[in-house]
Amino acid sequence: MNKKDIKIMLRESIDKFIKMNEAKGKSTKGNKKDDGDDDDDKSKQNTGGKKDYSDVKRSFEKLGGPSMVDVMQLTGISDDEKGVNRSLFRKKVKQIKNKDTGSYYQFSDEELNQVRSALNIEK
Repeated sequence: MNKKDIKIMLRESIDKFIKMNEAKGKSTKGNKKDDGDDDDDKSKQNTGGKKDYSDVKRSFEKLGGPSMVDVMQLTGISDDEKGVNRSLFRKKVKQIKNKDTGSYYQFSDEELNQVRSALNIEK
């Protein structure tokens, strides 16, 4: 086995582990204990916080995954010369915070469904 094969197998194993933990509802970030703030965090997400589409993020980050530009074009967003659309799409995938308004760049429900269908993700 060469290094490349080992890296691929390791990445696939990590992805499977993450999916199993998400299915069980556990966090993969360690054993931090919260003081009952879990309910507050969930309510913030539903009332204007970040949407949960980690499946979309993970599909872009996996080894050999699709490029953001290809998926962007499959959803019907054109690729412009200056890269404004590419930049906005990337910010929506990574859910980067908008410096001016303080909100997060996120996909609308319709856009999210289009992205998931382009990535062949069932939810």
